[in-house]
Amino acid sequence: MTSDFRSYMSGRPEIHNYRIAIDTGAEETGYLTAFVVGEEAAGSFMRTSVSAFGKIEIENVHPEDLRCEEPLEEPSIFSLLKQVV
Repeated sequence: MTSDFRSYMSGRPEIHNYRIAIDTGAEETGYLTAFVVGEEAAGSFMRTSVSAFGKIEIENVHPEDLRCEEPLEEPSIFSLLKQVV
């Protein structure tokens, strides 16, 4: 199961080391998610949903923090060649 699939199934956005995942599968989950960029609410997440009465509701949502402290990428061939030379 990929992390994007998990975000889609949980209806919650995710924060990774080098990206954010906000595809929460609005068609299937009913949540349309957005990352807010601006001076007052920078870095917050919001999502919309439709109530049982057909009213669109907006709420703040807390993302899953999936960042890790370990190196995420293998060294490139170019950095390996620099070590040899």
